[in-house]
Amino acid sequence: MLVLECNGYCHRYYDATQEKEREKLITQKYSLVRFHHQVSLETLFNGILQAKPGTTVKLYDLKQLGQEMPFNINPLNAPMA
Repeated sequence: MLVLECNGYCHRYYDATQEKEREKLITQKYSLVRFHHQVSLETLFNGILQAKPGTTVKLYDLKQLGQEMPFNINPLNAPMA
């Protein structure tokens, strides 16, 4: 079984502890493929083919994500609501 998760900004505002627990629960039975919303179809298919039960495949460039935030938001300086 496979879980696909379109996640443009790699959960950077999520609670890290809860996110690790969530990922652990998902990967107990499934493989998880997380991908940026602008990833190419070829890259997504290759990620799906590499996925194995109990693993997480991440398809996004962490260096480039800081430059792609919408509305010119700097994630390091954004005020928390």
